[in-house]
Amino acid sequence: MKPEHFSPEEWMVAKRRASELLNEAQTLPEELRVEIAEILLVTLPDSYRDEVEAAWTGEIDRRLQEIRDGTAELIPGEEAMRMARERLLVIGREQREKEGRSDWKR
Repeated sequence: MKPEHFSPEEWMVAKRRASELLNEAQTLPEELRVEIAEILLVTLPDSYRDEVEAAWTGEIDRRLQEIRDGTAELIPGEEAMRMARERLLVIGREQREKEGRSDWKR
């Protein structure tokens, strides 16, 4: 969603620069990517962080209950992270294809 203080041209430039930064950041070591993500999260409005935290709290509660009930399918952490990374790559490619861009480096 485009902020109101951006003109359409400024918004396109900002989106293009964000894409360049993301592509560049993906080449960094994991520790630096985590640090960047944490810094960016802190810059978001409190209302957004509160919403994200509430959503995660609900999800954690639901998953814990499934584990207690014996209805959860447990996946080793390394496998879950591999699956999540693969899914994020697919989502990124799909988004860039939808936007008519081919600047995805992975």
